[in-house]
Amino acid sequence: MSLAHLFSQRFLIVCFILLSLNIQAQEYELKPRRIYSKQDRLRGELTIFRTCFDVHYYHLDLKINPKKQSIEGSNEIHFQVTSPTKKIQIDLFSNLKIDKIIWKDKELKYSHKNNAVFIDFPIDLEKNSLENINVYYHGKPKTSYELMMANKGFFWSKDEKGRNWVAVSCEHLGASMWWPNKDHLSDEPDSTRISLTTPKELECISNGRLESIEKVDDEHSRHNWFVNNPINNYNVSFYLGHYVAKAFKYENSSGEHDIFIYALDYDEPFMVNYYAIVPTALKFYESLFGEYAFWNDKYAILQSPNPGMEHQSCLAIGPEIRTYNNWYYTAGTIWHSTLVHEMAHEWWGNSVSVSDMADAWIHEGFATYCEMLLIEELYGYDEYLKNIKWIKSSVLGYYPIVGNTGVNEDTFLGGDIYFRGAYVLHELREELGKQIFLGILMGFQHRYRKSNVTTQDFIDFVNEMTKKDYTTFLKDRLYKK
Repeated sequence: MSLAHLFSQRFLIVCFILLSLNIQAQEYELKPRRIYSKQDRLRGELTIFRTCFDVHYYHLDLKINPKKQSIEGSNEIHFQVTSPTKKIQIDLFSNLKIDKIIWKDKELKYSHKNNAVFIDFPIDLEKNSLENINVYYHGKPKTSYELMMANKGFFWSKDEKGRNWVAVSCEHLGASMWWPNKDHLSDEPDSTRISLTTPKELECISNGRLESIEKVDDEHSRHNWFVNNPINNYNVSFYLGHYVAKAFKYENSSGEHDIFIYALDYDEPFMVNYYAIVPTALKFYESLFGEYAFWNDKYAILQSPNPGMEHQSCLAIGPEIRTYNNWYYTAGTIWHSTLVHEMAHEWWGNSVSVSDMADAWIHEGFATYCEMLLIEELYGYDEYLKNIKWIKSSVLGYYPIVGNTGVNEDTFLGGDIYFRGAYVLHELREELGKQIFLGILMGFQHRYRKSNVTTQDFIDFVNEMTKKDYTTFLKDRLYKK
């Protein structure tokens, strides 16, 4: 998620927090940021109906109807049974209607309430068996306007020429707001196919590689995309619009690769200047954290109707690429903070991913700190310190950075997972020295590449690499206000 967009909402966030409960954290025992609902617990908790199966593959096959602002289709879910069961839980917002759920040509019974779907099988599913179900559904997904969330929901937008411009963004809100899945960060599919039937005049861009474009009828086409890698469910997305694309060659130690950028046709003249920082930032991040993990899918950045978002292999950077604020105190920066922030998420959030929303600072704090590192690389240590001071001044300190597990925690509330998270990394660097600190970041990336982590994993890794105990140092900063 975009740091710049979050900063623009700080006033509203502060007002909301001041109206919230007066919450105290004693030692490392965390208290709630809000009252947790049954929906929060159903989404956040790993009950026996979720731990009993491991998802391997999704095939999301949808028709997108901008005129009716509706979707319809199915999701095929392939999974391995990890413990015998006759019931599993998947997730889908209750405003979307399930038509049927099919398993081995049989229609299954289910209950759909509080955004959770409990599916009953007629027999016990045996441990290690490979199963698949197909969930057919339809409806009108919640919009950003309905949810009163500037960066979450469906965006049935219009571009400046009055043409359809459609996207979806759902971090923390949940991928189940628009498609049925096991909506928990701990279980990423090994691969995903995304098939979208849309009005033929619109370009359709999604995660992964484009396999084919099929003519459906005189008015619609079907784009088939395939993701060769594990992916957070909230990172599955798409964009519909009157896009033009440019491809740039990029070379690293593994060879030559393409960087794809997409903008609306009337903004094509601004593409080159806006994206000029991309090769420099990409090379810098690869030097710090290792090679980009998803070259076998693609590297793409898109102008989007929604504010910035780190959708894997198709990063969203917001609608405005003509003029933009860089959000820094560094004189002379000619690049947009949202752009380099979302780029950093391909390492922190997309490759190394957290297992629970409680640890989302590993996504946002690390990506924010990457912006500071790029400033240092291009403008020097003094400019780095100037911006670190700004980061520190932006910390609110209302809540601990790490939240409660098992409840779909909203660690975004207050914004400190960005600002304080980045500042904790600066403090750790000051304690260890830059060379050792950057070595830890590189090593953590290598060990946990394309896998899920917790805050404790990071603390343990720091202790292992330094051969010292930094548990108290880190927990005092992460688990206390």
